[in-house]
Order: sequence, then C-alpha cells, then structure tokens
Amino acid sequence: MHGITVTCFAASYLVALMLEFSRLFFRSGVRGALMLGFAGAGLVAHSLYLAGRLARFDGGPVSGWFEWFLLASWILVATYLYLACYHPRNPIGLFILPLVLVLIAVGYLFRFEGAFGGARLWGLVHGLSLLMGTVVVLIGFVAGVMYLIEAHRLKQKRPPAGRFRLPSLEWAEKVNGRTLVFSTILLGIGVLSGLALNAINQSQGAMALPWSDPVVWSSGVLLAWLVAAAAFNFAYRPARRGRKVAYLTVASMIFLLLALGVILLVPSKHPSQQALLTNQQLGSARYDGAIRRARPPCRWGFHPPTVAISTVAVTTVALATVADGPAADDFAVIPLVAAGVRGRGCLWRIPAGVWFWSDGCAGCCRAVAAFGSQRPGGWL
Repeated sequence: MHGITVTCFAASYLVALMLEFSRLFFRSGVRGALMLGFAGAGLVAHSLYLAGRLARFDGGPVSGWFEWFLLASWILVATYLYLACYHPRNPIGLFILPLVLVLIAVGYLFRFEGAFGGARLWGLVHGLSLLMGTVVVLIGFVAGVMYLIEAHRLKQKRPPAGRFRLPSLEWAEKVNGRTLVFSTILLGIGVLSGLALNAINQSQGAMALPWSDPVVWSSGVLLAWLVAAAAFNFAYRPARRGRKVAYLTVASMIFLLLALGVILLVPSKHPSQQALLTNQQLGSARYDGAIRRARPPCRWGFHPPTVAISTVAVTTVALATVADGPAADDFAVIPLVAAGVRGRGCLWRIPAGVWFWSDGCAGCCRAVAAFGSQRPGGWL
C-alpha cells in the first residue's frame, strides 16, 4: 500500500474516461471489459490508498478535506461501476468520471489543509452526512444534464447521435426526483448535526462558530435552497415531471459549488481551517522536511506549475500593493527564483497574512500555506 499514489487510481479513471469517449467514434467488443477493468483497478487502488491514510491518521473516515474529497470520488466511482453494468450501452461515464477527476484534483490541492478534529459521534455524523449529501447532489446533477440533453434531442426530433445513446427520460426523471429528496435529507442532517456539535463545543467552553461565520451561512443557504426545491417539487405536481425537476437538480449543483467555494476559500473559524493554524505552528519545519524526503528532486530547472503559482501570487500582491500602498513586509519575491530556478525557493506574504512558500525544485513545485510569522520573508 505504501507504493500506491493518487496518480495510480487517477490515471486508471482517466483511461476509463478515454475509453468511454471512444464510444463516440468506433465499436469494440472488448472496450466494455477494458472500461470496467481500469475503473475497477482504480477503485481497488483508491480503496487501498484511503485505507492506508486512515490507518496512519487518527481522524475517522473524514479526517480532512483531502480524505473528504477522495471518499466522495470513491463513492462516485462505485456508482459509475454499478450504472455501467446496469446501462452498458449508455456512456454514463462521460458525465460521472470527469466529476471524479475534479474531486480528486481539488482534494489534492487541499491536501495540506489541517484535520477536521476528533472523530466523536456528532462530528462523524456531521462529516459523513454532508459527504453523502454532496455525492447525491452530484448524481442528481448528472441525471439532470442527461435528461436535458435527451429532451432537447427529442424536441428537435433528431435520431440518436450514432453511439451516443443516453438513458430514457423516465429513468433520468426518477433519479432526479429521488436525489432531490435524499440530498435535502442528508444535508439537513449534516447541518443539524453541525449545530449540535457547535452547541456541545460552546457548553464545554471550546471555540464555537458564530452565526455570521461563512461556513454557517453558506451551509444554511444551500440547505434553504434544497428545502425550497424539495417543497416545490412535492407541492407542485408538474414540477415532479419533465424539465422542471432537472433544472432543480442542476441549480442545486450550482448552490453546492458556491457553498463549497465559500467554505474552502473564505476565512472561517471552522475546525477544518483552524486546525491548519495549529499544525503549521507546532510542526511546520518537521512537516516540510517530511515533504522534502518524500518527494524526489526535480530533474528540470523550470516548472510550469510553479510558474503558474508564482504568477498568481505575484499578481495578487501587486494588486494589493497598488490598492493599499506598499509595505516593507508585504512580500519578498524574486520572480525568477519563484519560477523554478534549480535548487532555490522563495517565500512571500500577501497582505491577508498568509505566507506562501514555493520550492523551486526540491519540493516539486508546491505552495504551502502557513499562517503567522514564524518565518521571515526572503530567501530559503
């Protein structure tokens, strides 16, 4: 299990997606078996990787954002394998597998985030219910998009586009209605268990989230939309059929993306962000050393990902400097060094108080967020 990396199962899913895409161009008698084989092998590697991380880190099945996104993608892959067997002639993987790869990529981007905290009961219920609710919203989104595409084809009275045959409208409509109900229930449990966990923390003198916290109000907005959509679907009979329910599930996906964006990117007192402070303050040097040992030195003196990271950071600092005026400690950036000159790295701070460190080669082009001022800006 130590030799399994994210690349192993992500590459398997990518090959399965390419095989799904090849359906549109030619027939093959062995393609179905290859698709299931690559997706199944990826799921096995995915499972072993998750099991290894859960064994190393004592935080429950959703110990951090990395595990959260990986587990969500794991459930989606399992759903894809079931649907691929149930609808072997329909290219459902064209819709599900891209979401799987996006979830893995987002989880990998947030792999340095802190843990959620202890795996007590309410925290476990909170994390798992939000996870399952998110996955159900994604499945509803896939069914909604397939319904709208197929409905548009039938409205235009066009024959099926070659080998691009989607499931029936009745099937997609049924999935849309069910996902709308189940996502509302699961996310409702997640929000209510979060409120219970917050009340327990407050009664024990621990840090509690205020109602104005971005995590609280963004989750509340998402839940309010789902409740309103489910109520509309229940009370208004025409909304249970046709495009209306498909539009509701697509809109639910948009609200979910907005909520996740706020939770991940906007500063909050939620434990998922506060744990990052503690982890970096207690052991940033040891953590960085472990990363250096775990990743081999780069063979190239120029790294496009590092250039992208550096460009975004330098642009952010430059805009903030123009708006707020220069400050002596706002940044210390040598773009050529941050762009990946062999063996050198650079540290800079944006005005919000977040330090970013780009290791030109040894760390294989990454940026680690470290709150506070435990390191001075400048050369590394």
